[in-house]
Amino acid sequence: MIWHFITHPHYHLPGALTAPYLVVDGTDDRHYASVTENAFRFSPIILDPTDTQRVHAVNERRSFENTARMISFYIAFLQEMVSRLNGSA
Repeated sequence: MIWHFITHPHYHLPGALTAPYLVVDGTDDRHYASVTENAFRFSPIILDPTDTQRVHAVNERRSFENTARMISFYIAFLQEMVSRLNGSA
């Protein structure tokens, strides 16, 4: 279920495709290794050329639109998980 939700982002991010990428620096996910074996390292964002120019650059940031997309995705994701736990999905 979780994998399907992540690999089919077009439900929440129209026009988006899921693509792998390599994270070469440390992230907070290392703190969850003792809690779970199933940490999905996923960022529901759509990168355009202006976004990629800001990665590890001066004034590095995510666009407001991508931040809003991420929040919307994770709200929908959590709502889906809760509904499945409650047996209503």
